[in-house]
Amino acid sequence: MGNDRPTEVLMLHSGALGDCALTVHAARCMSRSWGDPPVTLAARSPLVRWAKRRGLIAGAVMLDDIGAHHLYLPADSVPERLSAFLDGFDLIVSFLGGPEETVSARLRDIAPAHVIAIDPKPTEQTVHLGRHITQQWLEAAGVLPDESRDVFDFERTTTGGRNVLIHPGSGGVEKCCPLEALEQLVTTLRDCGWTPSWIIGPDEMERDGELLVRRLEQIAPVVYEESIERAAEMTSHTDLYIGNDAGLTHVAALAGVRTVAIFGSSDPRVFRPLSPNVMVASFPDGDSSVADWANSLLAARFRAVRD
Repeated sequence: MGNDRPTEVLMLHSGALGDCALTVHAARCMSRSWGDPPVTLAARSPLVRWAKRRGLIAGAVMLDDIGAHHLYLPADSVPERLSAFLDGFDLIVSFLGGPEETVSARLRDIAPAHVIAIDPKPTEQTVHLGRHITQQWLEAAGVLPDESRDVFDFERTTTGGRNVLIHPGSGGVEKCCPLEALEQLVTTLRDCGWTPSWIIGPDEMERDGELLVRRLEQIAPVVYEESIERAAEMTSHTDLYIGNDAGLTHVAALAGVRTVAIFGSSDPRVFRPLSPNVMVASFPDGDSSVADWANSLLAARFRAVRD
């Protein structure tokens, strides 16, 4: 790209909800470094449509709508709609695979724009150093990583009260905090004057179904994640969000909501949600009761809850 500043940037992303939220964060950092050109994010996750409405990105497109799967097919199969779409950008940042992967070479062959191909997976060095995955991405794009550049200065709308959403699930069982600990946390929050609700989605319903719903309803109301966009909007309007290392927790952070991100097996140094309003917590250990864990977690970040 040299010293030329891009005027229209396209980013391509095929990952799940949490990675997509972090990519929106990275897109904002990259855009600011390059003089704030508009960024269009073409992704698999519908989160990008919510991100556009919130003013976090300039454009949002679903990968299927532009025929992006043809990037994985032989060279003679490029549809006109894909070529025409790519023609509108002078810089493409692809998270579809690393620089040496076939999909990246294919993209360079058919796109007139300069292409930066970024492997979205953490490298061994990233894991060893415990650096955040977005730092790896920014460096791959030639941008000095500086998380403070994104000041989360967009307008938020909250109820002005003490509503809290708790998401007990995650894509992996090993990432889920023990349910009895979250139940105790919800009880403690209610005793401190908060109005808690559970939010669950397809992963939880597929894995645990109505048994989970009936158990949760004994503690607090349950709301359903009917769609990613609806869940993102609901999350962005709450006063406090508590969740595991899962996609919706990253969305809450992206929306600037006060967030408690509870980590178990994964390394928060690499995968934590990015926002000055996020506190990272660990699963309860065997040396303390779930009541002690809940009290200490709240005291660590939200002392005002008890005032």
